[in-house]
Amino acid sequence: MKSKTFIILAAVCGVLAVVSYFIIGQPAHKSSAPEPAANGKLLSDLPVDALAGLTISGPEGEVVLKKGESVWDVQSRSGYPANFEKIADLVDNLKEMKAGRSFEATDETVARLNLADPAQKDAPKESLGTRITLRDKGEKALGDIIIGKAREAAAGSGGHYVKPVSEQTIYLVDKDFRYIDQKPEMWLKKDFLDIQAGDVEKIICFDAKTKTPIYTVRRPEKGKMPAFVDPPAGKKVILSKVTNMFGALLGLKLEDVSKPGEVPPEKAALDISPYYEFHLYNGMIYAVCPGNALKEKPNYHYFGVRVGYADRPEPAAEETEPAKNDGAAAPDQKADVKDDQKADAPKADARIADGDQKDETAPAANPEKTPEQVKAEAEALNQTFSSWIYVVPKWKVGHLLRNPEDFFEKPEAEKADQSKP
Repeated sequence: MKSKTFIILAAVCGVLAVVSYFIIGQPAHKSSAPEPAANGKLLSDLPVDALAGLTISGPEGEVVLKKGESVWDVQSRSGYPANFEKIADLVDNLKEMKAGRSFEATDETVARLNLADPAQKDAPKESLGTRITLRDKGEKALGDIIIGKAREAAAGSGGHYVKPVSEQTIYLVDKDFRYIDQKPEMWLKKDFLDIQAGDVEKIICFDAKTKTPIYTVRRPEKGKMPAFVDPPAGKKVILSKVTNMFGALLGLKLEDVSKPGEVPPEKAALDISPYYEFHLYNGMIYAVCPGNALKEKPNYHYFGVRVGYADRPEPAAEETEPAKNDGAAAPDQKADVKDDQKADAPKADARIADGDQKDETAPAANPEKTPEQVKAEAEALNQTFSSWIYVVPKWKVGHLLRNPEDFFEKPEAEKADQSKP
């Protein structure tokens, strides 16, 4: 082949290569954002064992959760124990979420999918997402991600849009994060009192000012139905109201908590409200005081708790006055019971209304613990409960009646008057 012909052919090949390059298109530039792991999980390498802190922030608030020596707590509520199961579920979902597809995080898509960082003060509230930062003990970030909108049904079934804070990429993942709470009270361990009705021997309602008993309801014998002590002559007790009292501390859940110094005494009113002593068969005494309703949440009340212990009398001895108490008292006072509690001591001819029925469902208190063990447990519980002011549902507080007249049926004439408009 002549050299001239070779040069011509080489030039033609070069032109064809250039044309092919522009026809086919340039190869796509690889994104600078790190690709998900081979299994599609964005946080597959999250070291769960090293996790020691969580911060959740969004347009509705911020909550800081921290792992202590033994339990997780809500730092935003002065270290009150947190709902561990709820934390574990969130961390599991973050670690296991898989990215189905991804696309560039433009300003328009970030705003539309609610993926703007809540730390951006100038961002519209409706564009903000929920930012979750996971840290180790040294406060080093182990993961930092923003949760946005759930995928709309018209776009397909399930999924949620998320954006790592350090990336300009949006991922559609297979987990549902629509119910991530941003308020500290929603991460508290809600169960805090669970006193079985059958474990309660008697309940004494005390006047907060005089510290004297207003009335007493009790079981005449263990396993029998509770009743009102010394009811007024000619009045019939409403038995359901008595039994409701004995179950008032069963499965009690809190709405919120605060430290005593964080709530003004006049706002909580725990020092002026009647309080109630729940005397258990094992000697433990729970003194509880429902205070004022919250102005911002009228369906909830402030609530104080103290725990004490009183030695139980010998089984053969006849109880003529309460044993000396080492602990329980009004939740706003020191944990002791005054001698005027003796006013509650039943006389030999004391009448107990409607107390002869058998309570078949009444569970027994734990008989295995020694008095010393119960007393130690009461002291430990008192240290915990006395450190907090609780907020509890109004309907539960409603079982604790202040006026003894509320236990009795009203005369027919009074009922008729109350029914008139």
